[in-house]
This record gives sequence, C-alpha cells and structure tokens, in this order.
Amino acid sequence: MSKLMAYFNNFFWLISTYLLSPLFFVLIFLQKRDKRPAKILVVSPARIGDLACITPIFREIKKNFPSCHLSVITISDSQDLLKNNPHIDEIISVTDYDSIVKKIGLISRLRQTRYDWAVTPSPINAFIDVISFWALIPERAITTHKDLGEMHKLAVIFNNRRLAFQKNTLVLRHCLELLKFFGIKEYSEQKEIFIRPEESAKASYFLQK
Repeated sequence: MSKLMAYFNNFFWLISTYLLSPLFFVLIFLQKRDKRPAKILVVSPARIGDLACITPIFREIKKNFPSCHLSVITISDSQDLLKNNPHIDEIISVTDYDSIVKKIGLISRLRQTRYDWAVTPSPINAFIDVISFWALIPERAITTHKDLGEMHKLAVIFNNRRLAFQKNTLVLRHCLELLKFFGIKEYSEQKEIFIRPEESAKASYFLQK
C-alpha cells in the first residue's frame, strides 16, 4: 500500500470515528453485559516475531476465564503461528479485509459476536486503533506509543483503557500489563508456540537434509 493510500485510510477511519462517536457511545452504554466476560477479542496484526512475544496473553486470559470465547485478529502471514494454540477459539485474518467496504463487513461480524472485552497490544494504524470501538465492545484496552504519530494519538482516545509503552520495557511484559485492566494481576511470561508432531517431524527432516 502506498504512503498516500495509507494516509487516506487512516484519515477516513479517524474522521468517521469522530463523526459517529456520539452514536457509538450511546450504543455501548445501552448494552447490558455481565461482569465476567463471555467473549474476548485480542487485536494483534503483528509480524511473527512480535506475535510470538504476546503468546502468554492467550494462556493467561484462558487461565483466568476458562469458559470465555477467545478470538484473535492477526494478519495472514502470522496466523499459522496460532493455529494450533489450544487457548484460542477463533482466528480472524484482517488481511482478508483489504478495503474500506470489507473492513465495515468485518466490523459487522464483530458486532454480531458481541464481545465483552478487547485488548490491542500492537496497534499499527487508525483502523486497528478504533476497531474495538466500532465493534461496540464495552471494555477496550490498548497500547499507546508516542512514535506512532498524531493520528494514533487522536484515535486511541476511543479506547477506555490505555497503557503507554515505556522505553526499554520488554514488549512481552508490557502486553501482559494490559491484562491488569481486566483484573489479571499475576501471570507467567513463558512464551508458547504449539507445533503438531507431523510439523516437527517435517522440520527435523529438513534440518537433517
């Protein structure tokens, strides 16, 4: 995507969010939700390395809320890292929604699911910053980062739980700190990558060759 197109997309989602925000706030307020979440969304369209760093999030969420439905939004290049993860109930590839019209379709899908909480550990653009707000998710935690620019600063205010990334902080530790907004105060930093036996055998054969 060209820089001009990326700027246009960021501008569209930012302006649209500000214009529609009064309606969205009312719709969120009118929703009746239980205190314990039935459905949780993690928004992490990150590359494989960054996604591997946040794998403890999925385990800790399920450990504290074992009956919840846990969905993850990521990119197609990274989703294979999560496909064998037993803590994740659903993987959604944001790459499949590559136009404004398709992104609105994704938002409609998320609204129908009626998530209770959302966590965005690795925001990358205005759409990712506001997707949980458009999806009418009541509790929305997000990472803020001063290096992401003015549009990011204007967009993240639509998340009611914000945690600024501090320089020299481990990405993994920062992401786990986001869970404190939802009452998860104790956690393990152990990363988890699940590989099926046939995949492990294939890799071993390749390395031997």
